[in-house]
Amino acid sequence: MTSSLIDYYTVSACAAENGTITPSGNFSVALGGSQRFNITAYSGYHVAAVASDNVSQGVLSSYTLSNITGPHTVAVSFAINTYNLNVTQTSNGVIIPGTSNVNYNDTPTFT
Repeated sequence: MTSSLIDYYTVSACAAENGTITPSGNFSVALGGSQRFNITAYSGYHVAAVASDNVSQGVLSSYTLSNITGPHTVAVSFAINTYNLNVTQTSNGVIIPGTSNVNYNDTPTFT
């Protein structure tokens, strides 16, 4: 009788608030296998960082672990979109503030 043993390793994937990574959670991948992850930020946010085993992989919309030979962790963080507002003033008045940074979904106040 011949038997074949295949090693499996745990891969953990998690996303911080304001976005998703798919698949997520803990799952098993066979020795030498690969796993692709899709990363999506919610409206008004963007991917801030992708890390594999605490090593930065950059800002990505997808990430693939290839030739898996041990357990791995993939973590994703997101940041709110920020917009720079430059206000043009006429010669008959002053608008304060003249320039400001505004986060997504904020309502700036000018006087």
